[in-house]
Amino acid sequence: MLLNLICWIYTFFISLGMGSLSFQILKLKPIKLSYLLLIGLFLQTLLVHFYAVLFPIDGIFYGINSLISMGLIFIYRNNIQSLIRSTFQNFKSWKTSLKLLLFVIFILSLMQSSVAPLLPDNESYYVQSIKWLNEYGLVKGLANLHIFFGQMSGLHLLQSSFNFGFITNLLNSINGFILLIAAFYSLNSLNEYFKKKKIIDLIVGLTFIAAPFLFRFLEAPSPDLPVYMVFPIIVSIFYKNYEKPRKEGILLIFVFSLWLILIKATVFPILIFGFILTFKSKLSKQTMLSIFSLCGIAFIAFCIKNFIVSGYPLYPTNIGGSILNADWRIPLEIQKMYYSLTQLHAYHITDIEIYQNWNFRDKAIHWFTLPKLHGLFNRLMILSLIISPFFTLRNKALKWIYIIGLIQFSALMITSPQYRFFFHILLIFSLIILAK
Repeated sequence: MLLNLICWIYTFFISLGMGSLSFQILKLKPIKLSYLLLIGLFLQTLLVHFYAVLFPIDGIFYGINSLISMGLIFIYRNNIQSLIRSTFQNFKSWKTSLKLLLFVIFILSLMQSSVAPLLPDNESYYVQSIKWLNEYGLVKGLANLHIFFGQMSGLHLLQSSFNFGFITNLLNSINGFILLIAAFYSLNSLNEYFKKKKIIDLIVGLTFIAAPFLFRFLEAPSPDLPVYMVFPIIVSIFYKNYEKPRKEGILLIFVFSLWLILIKATVFPILIFGFILTFKSKLSKQTMLSIFSLCGIAFIAFCIKNFIVSGYPLYPTNIGGSILNADWRIPLEIQKMYYSLTQLHAYHITDIEIYQNWNFRDKAIHWFTLPKLHGLFNRLMILSLIISPFFTLRNKALKWIYIIGLIQFSALMITSPQYRFFFHILLIFSLIILAK
């Protein structure tokens, strides 16, 4: 636990430095410490993507990264001190019950982050991917060694810069740090609801209810948890900026959305939030340039990582693979087979011939009637899709949240409707119903 705590403190200071630089580049005012830390993690993720192309994420990287962050903290020390001071003053105004709840979440998160991982994916490719990054960086054709390496997430690149892999193999607790940021944001929103009675603060403030379920993702660097935790923050910013879109809100939505896409590509529909506000507002050319630059840099980082590891820039699809035709590319037959297997996994079947003979109705019935936890979440998702319109359609912002959630779910039904992939939609729909 002590090692994880030290690791979190180190992650906090790196995020402070990187976040301060990001806010300066985007010409934003550091409104909330949560935003500063998350945008710092986004910049760190991009940095590791490009650095790992040529070098391993080893002690040299840690030294360089630490020096840069220390320099940034010194340069922007006045802004950082002011932000931390205002955050602390705001925290002092919280109800005692909320302070106690945050402390409990902190302790339980630290404990859970320190136990041995139970997620099967952790033993199949999470830890191994991070170890490869620590030792060699991004390796050409690594997915040929094991097809799962092609799923290397932006979260694994981020984790490789905080796990001190050249010293120990026990520190893979980035999810615990992200959960703490989200928990603070959630409880602060709940505190704001008690003062101003705004429905969106209650919706986001209730996110902590899902914490017991999410604890199972803390001991391993699972790409799912950041999506579950940051998506409600994106929804909150979208709601508050819908009537009068502001540059700060739009840029934050794009930053957080792009970060989640780097972590888990299946959530790409969340970019619609940013584009809706962009079309509703009159942004300056400089702000539009910032948005296109952010999207372009993130897209390049995503494609480079995939291309080096698998030979396909938009892996797991084979788009672009035949054009670039890298000699380390996964054989097309294997790539297609793997893509088919990911679809089979969502339906818990192993016979591809049976799956290919199913029509949409057969797939939907089988998916809906799956047993145990998978079937339960599937049925809850359908129920939330049916009920949510009664709570969202009278509010334009909530209506768009529902539509984007529906688009996300529809895209997953065509590809791989695993409950882990749509849980963030189920969570926000459930919170809207509960809050209303």
